[in-house]
Amino acid sequence: HMKSYHEKDFKVGFIGGGHICEAITRGIIKSVYVDPGMIYISTHKLERRRELHDRLGVRTDQTNQQVANITDILFLSVRPLELLPMCKEIAGHIKKETLVVSVAAGIMTDKIIDALGGHTNLVRIMPNLPARVGSSTTVAYPAPSCDKTMYRELKKFMKGFGEVIEIDKEDLINPITVLSGSAPAYYMMIADALIDYGVSEGIPKDVCTHLVLDTMEGAAQWAMHSNEDPKTLWPQVVTKGGITATGMEVFEKQGLINIFLEGLRAATKKARSI
Repeated sequence: HMKSYHEKDFKVGFIGGGHICEAITRGIIKSVYVDPGMIYISTHKLERRRELHDRLGVRTDQTNQQVANITDILFLSVRPLELLPMCKEIAGHIKKETLVVSVAAGIMTDKIIDALGGHTNLVRIMPNLPARVGSSTTVAYPAPSCDKTMYRELKKFMKGFGEVIEIDKEDLINPITVLSGSAPAYYMMIADALIDYGVSEGIPKDVCTHLVLDTMEGAAQWAMHSNEDPKTLWPQVVTKGGITATGMEVFEKQGLINIFLEGLRAATKKARSI
């Protein structure tokens, strides 16, 4: 029987204590009201264990096998290359009814189930770092063998730290990883360039940062609330022969979009090769 996360003794586990683990943990403590004392994180770095315990109040004194053994939802948030060896280590230590959630990019569910010694109650998710502030876009792929009731519970649970988009074809996770997982890095790279440029023109850095990030957020809101495609939105900003157009001409001439697409293709290929 799947426990609801509202129940007193509902325990959440993480194996791997990196950025994405911390982001999800912050999101669920803040929005889902899971008591930090019921969240168990296992990571091999002692320094990081102390840090997570001090910052979030979570339990970090358990081994991988102990965390696997006591939790109702178990997030596997280690690096892709560490995932399968770690699954073999905890195989046989997971309660039958525990829902295992893989956060690792690239590794297919059948391989994970295999490494877990046939534990079929599995979902793959791809959250992104904005989960820290409750604004993740999480893509979820439930393995066909996963317990549907538990999966529904997990979706409610994940809504606490952002939007959940479900897909039914596992191979879509790779390009989606690039669009939602990697893209925040690309956006921040552009934001960083805009801020540096503003500073080079003499605008104070704090003013610049505020302006750039506010404008980014405003543009995203504009696109979400208008019933139009971004394709038709950007030309609305551009006046023939005007300021924006002058910048656009350089981007087109230098092939900015093609370079960007090349990067996206390379990143997707990398996700597929893991």
